Amino acid sequence: MSGPATRAVPRRQYRIHGDSRFERLSGLSNGRLYKLRKSRAYRLVRKRWDRTRPNPEAIGDQRKPDPRGRPGWLRVDTVHQGDLDGAKALYLVNLVDSVTQWEHVAAVEAISEWFLLPALEESLAGFPFRIQGFHADNGSEYISCRVAGLLDKLHVGEFTKSRPQRSNDNALVEGKHAAVVRKWLDCDHIPRRFAGRVNRFTTALGGTSPRTVPDVIATEITYPRWGNAIYVFSLPEGVH
Repeated sequence: MSGPATRAVPRRQYRIHGDSRFERLSGLSNGRLYKLRKSRAYRLVRKRWDRTRPNPEAIGDQRKPDPRGRPGWLRVDTVHQGDLDGAKALYLVNLVDSVTQWEHVAAVEAISEWFLLPALEESLAGFPFRIQGFHADNGSEYISCRVAGLLDKLHVGEFTKSRPQRSNDNALVEGKHAAVVRKWLDCDHIPRRFAGRVNRFTTALGGTSPRTVPDVIATEITYPRWGNAIYVFSLPEGVH
């Protein structure tokens, strides 16, 4: 609920209904309200994050990938925008190339195969080079027969997963969560119904290809040959 709407609730309770419990809150300012919402205590009560659920299936090689300086070896991980009052938020699928740092972020309403597989296939097709390897942690959303079948269909050579007690195996993409994803999309709750809008937003910032960007944006953005697909882009001279 927005700040002005939230402030109106205790103000009405005190001034109209005479409830003395809301006397102090009736004078709450917008600035104070948003400061309280950013506090650690508030976030712990209102939001909940699910930890990665390991999958014991013997799918993928359990080792650190070795791209040997060649593009096409991707690191993938999922970012959740947190629950709010029991309502699930959307998930962000983050894929980063180990060498060029080219990155693609796709929003999905849930991490079930129904939503995840189309997002993965579209994201993998958007990289400007052949995908040689796919590395994920041991989360059950990626370590599955359906994902392995998709990678096989796309002729991805290697499917690897992180080793136990080796947090650095997938550190590259996890570092991008803070440096890129949180920079643009923050940590706040984003309802699942906005997955399409988030995808249009990330595409407009770079995305997979100028062909997928609305004309009003594509005419103003010059896309680099290499770079980060979500935030490395340049505008023509005179456009700010």
